[in-house]
Amino acid sequence: MRPILIFLLLLAGLGADAQQMRQKLLHLSADSIKNNRVVQPNPWKYHKGDDTTWAAPAFNDSGWVSTQSYISLVNESGKSPGFDGRAWFRFHFTSDSSLIDVPVAMQLDQDGASEIYLDGKLVKSFGQFKDSNGEYSYVNPKDELAIFVLRPGSHVLAVRYENYNAQMRYQRYDESGTGFYAFISNTDHGIGNYQYIMFMVSVITLISGSIFLALFIVHLILFLFYRAAVSNLIFSLFNLSFALFFFIIYIGATGRPVAYQDASTIMVNVALCLSCFSISALVNNLFSSKKLRFRIVIVACLAVIVSLFIDYEISSYILAALGAFCALEAAIMVCVAMYRKVKGARIIGTGILFFVLFFAIIITASLSMGHIEIHGGWFSLLIVVLAVMAIFSIPFSMSAYLAWNFASVSKDLKAQLLQVELLSRKTLEQEQEKQSLLENRKEELEKEVAIRTNEVLQQKAMIERQHEDLKAEKKKSDDLLLNILPAEVAEELKEKGSTKAQHFDHVSVLFTDFVNFTHISETLTPDELVQELHECFQAFDEIVERNGLEKIKTIGDAYLAVSGMPVPNERHAYNAVQAGLEIIEFIRRRRNGREEAFDIRIGVNSGPLVAGIVGVKKFAYDIWGDTVNMASRMESNSEAGRVNISEHTHELVVNDFTFTYRGKINAKNKGEVDMYFVDGPLQS
Repeated sequence: MRPILIFLLLLAGLGADAQQMRQKLLHLSADSIKNNRVVQPNPWKYHKGDDTTWAAPAFNDSGWVSTQSYISLVNESGKSPGFDGRAWFRFHFTSDSSLIDVPVAMQLDQDGASEIYLDGKLVKSFGQFKDSNGEYSYVNPKDELAIFVLRPGSHVLAVRYENYNAQMRYQRYDESGTGFYAFISNTDHGIGNYQYIMFMVSVITLISGSIFLALFIVHLILFLFYRAAVSNLIFSLFNLSFALFFFIIYIGATGRPVAYQDASTIMVNVALCLSCFSISALVNNLFSSKKLRFRIVIVACLAVIVSLFIDYEISSYILAALGAFCALEAAIMVCVAMYRKVKGARIIGTGILFFVLFFAIIITASLSMGHIEIHGGWFSLLIVVLAVMAIFSIPFSMSAYLAWNFASVSKDLKAQLLQVELLSRKTLEQEQEKQSLLENRKEELEKEVAIRTNEVLQQKAMIERQHEDLKAEKKKSDDLLLNILPAEVAEELKEKGSTKAQHFDHVSVLFTDFVNFTHISETLTPDELVQELHECFQAFDEIVERNGLEKIKTIGDAYLAVSGMPVPNERHAYNAVQAGLEIIEFIRRRRNGREEAFDIRIGVNSGPLVAGIVGVKKFAYDIWGDTVNMASRMESNSEAGRVNISEHTHELVVNDFTFTYRGKINAKNKGEVDMYFVDGPLQS
């Protein structure tokens, strides 16, 4: 961070007449500091440690080390000179009578806390030394001066200096030095020169940063309105990186706390990473379809940011390599694009090449020469002008490219608009010709339309009749299917093409069988027998449907129905018994004293069973389980004109009917079973 600030301060001070006297000065006079001359005291006497008696002018410092005021933490042998966080510097000089009543200003550039003593008297302190609570404040007092008046004779200037962060900064940022730079000048020059330099630094950084920030906002808005132009987004990030760079430089140059410089150092590297990322992304987006190099740049940027918090020196090396790679990549890709005559490559390439080449030359020269000094004159002014042009070359070239692109698009749009007008004129002529043809064939078309309409109406009527026939046939098939299967099972069969067997826990099975059917059937003709069975079963169907039972099948003269399925019903037992009583009543009325009429016995049992469809051809819905077998035993052990129920059914309808307990009766394959005759409904 410090080299960047010094470079900007040198650029800003080109118009000033201050000259820095680097030679050792032992005598101060009005002539030595007039005409904006600056004296830099050197060398100093140095001793580590802290003792306030070392500020006394009579103190013997002949045994102290002679050194510069900004000392190195590591000497040539690699060993520390012994700075442990606090030290004293002493400088001897003389003054003459020309400085009587002339205020002299001393300015410090430091990264710690300090106290300035003149002839043993405290003149000025900058920052706060570490106290017993460990609290301290290190500042760089750029905007403050230590002002004193000298009497003729010898003087001792002593500086008490503290920086407990020096070793940390050396390990983290590789800053191997600590201390201060001291400058002595007349008061007017000290104040005016600092104000002038800070003004120039502020002008350079704030104006440059504002320009880049405005370009960032403009191109970001352009991208938001037209997101297909990704180059606008990338270029806005490039402008943002330089805006951050200049604003961070401004904060680091004008801020007093040393912590600002540490934070600025990290943020400058982040801004430079963003600029490398954006310049690589820009040239790859405009001139290349391969993304391998750009992925390498992304990884390197992440490595720089991560290593900033691990090892600053490694981060600096990676950033330097990244900058060189991005500059080389941009220069090569732009040259290739210009050689291939890619549209707009020369416009953008000129700015990118000028930017890359200028700073490549500056960096190469500084590395080969060790440093670049700017002392004013036309050459320095030329370098400043070229630096400004290089910094703004990419934004200006990109803006020129966008203007050219807009002009090209407008030109293409005008050509396309002219072509559209020609096509529209031709289309209009064709439409007029078609209209003439249509008018000539209007009558023929009307006749054809009438004929076609009649045909369509006839087809519609035919389709409607076919539709009605299909609806009627469908209703017949649905009615037939519902006559064979329960509604829910029939619906499942129509939707899925098959049904699954279902288990029902609570149902009641009703079995009926005619008494002496064989004997009576011998007295009837076949037609009479079938008619008799048809009338009886038709009545049974009506009774079971009314009571919510589901007819399963007829087996000869036997009739099988179930209550409580396929839709569960808590009153399944009651409904089954009630249906049985109504069937008994129907047979009783039908007999009406006829000897040849059928008599019937009925059995009911309750419990679980399984129901489903058997077979794939002429399929039938049937039920299985011990509950069905027990219902059959109830019917076979019943008597003519009686409803016989099991113990399970009796428990479910005990509060609904009156019964005659028959005791335990031996049922085939079931052993002795409790059975009940149902006498009739329970009178409330």
